Amino acid sequence: VFPNPFHQKIHIRFTLELEASVELQIFNKLGRAYSTSFPTSFRTGIHHLTWEAPHAGTYFLRLQSNHNFFYKTLISH
Repeated sequence: VFPNPFHQKIHIRFTLELEASVELQIFNKLGRAYSTSFPTSFRTGIHHLTWEAPHAGTYFLRLQSNHNFFYKTLISH
C-alpha cells in the first residue's frame, strides 16, 4: 500500500500464487464500509488497484483471499 499517508488516492498492490476470489474492504474509524468497485476474482500474479478516499481521515483496509487476511491502516490528509 503506497503512499501512506496519502492525498486522495492510494495504490494497493498484492500478489496471488493461485487464482482466487479476493475481498477488499475499506472502513473509516466509525466502522462505515466504503464500497469498492474492484473485481472479486483475480488470476495468478501481481495486481494493482487504486482507491480514492472521499475525504481526509483514517481508514482501515482488509484484504481477504481464501484463508489469508491482510490489514493495514491508511491515513489520508
